[in-house]
Amino acid sequence: MTITLDQQYFAVADDNLLGYRGETNARTIHFVGLDNAAADTYSVVFSYDDAVTYESMLLDDTLTLTSAIMRKAGKVDVQVYACNVSGDEYTVVKKSNILELEIKPSLDDNVPPVPSIADCLRLLTSLEQLAASLGNITDTIITEQTDISADHSSIQQMHNALTNRFNECMLAISSAASEVSSMVSQISASVSQIYLNKTSIGMSKKNMLKIGASDKRINGVAMTVGDDGAVTLNGTSNDEFTSFYLSSDEPFDFKKHIPNGSYILCSNSIPGLAVIVTGYKYVNGELVNRTLAYCDDAAPVSFTVNDDYDYNYVELYIDPQISFTQKKVHAMIRDSRITDPDWEAFRPSLQEQIDELRDLISGSSAYNEVRTESFTDNVQEVTI
Repeated sequence: MTITLDQQYFAVADDNLLGYRGETNARTIHFVGLDNAAADTYSVVFSYDDAVTYESMLLDDTLTLTSAIMRKAGKVDVQVYACNVSGDEYTVVKKSNILELEIKPSLDDNVPPVPSIADCLRLLTSLEQLAASLGNITDTIITEQTDISADHSSIQQMHNALTNRFNECMLAISSAASEVSSMVSQISASVSQIYLNKTSIGMSKKNMLKIGASDKRINGVAMTVGDDGAVTLNGTSNDEFTSFYLSSDEPFDFKKHIPNGSYILCSNSIPGLAVIVTGYKYVNGELVNRTLAYCDDAAPVSFTVNDDYDYNYVELYIDPQISFTQKKVHAMIRDSRITDPDWEAFRPSLQEQIDELRDLISGSSAYNEVRTESFTDNVQEVTI
């Protein structure tokens, strides 16, 4: 974005979009015409609709928008100040007109803004100045108590004045320290959120149930696998219980189709049908099975996958004498941190898509079924 100021310090922006809430150092504002005012310091003031005002000093003609500025979605009033600074005096020379810009919402609106390094340095500089002022006051007390006359009344008046000034400085230091502590808390909370976002990138897909089985007919029931990850049932089951394996055509393929973690299993309610997650392993040469989750209606079921069982698979379990006519089964396994219950078709994760692209770039002419057949716990940052 560029904001241009004419000789009268009338500001015009080439866009009204500052950016999206929570962005950090992703956008900049370039200022043209700052020197139209005879000043040695320039700043930009942001005023939000919740009565919070934020001022950022300009070190050059460009301002990087930190997350502290992108703190809240909505309309933002922006005004440019041209100032002269002489010692401790801060004189406003010119102010621009108020520009009404906009910060649009984003998906991470619960993430608190992270204070910029410049903001922290500004507070640190303020603390150093207050500390230096306190040191000067101490020197003044010592000097004036040495040189003051014996007039007790004068001594008492000077002592009271210096004590009041000392207390004011201590209050200012305490206030600044509280602000620094609040910023540290915000940074700590943001680090936790950033870590959660980063570790969930590899499982950003909502539905983690990949149908690896093919179309088949068992005990009078035909199962057709759709492109959207749903399966369609037709026919009437005979007098036997019927199982359709969803993870692959065979249950014991020695894979962990669902990686370690906490999950929710859910499906649309179909009478006489259940979706089951089974874990299995070998103990002393014998195969041992355990049902990790059993969902036979629309109520979601929570379950955990860990290293107690080396492998797992998912299957449909149908009661005897149940009839189906174009009945679609919308089974879904989602991360326990995802609360939205609506069914969504399976799609590859970011890591799986990167693996597939990497195979294509390397010259592989066939789809790498081995690498995309199962999930992985390993999520790596990849730069393309």
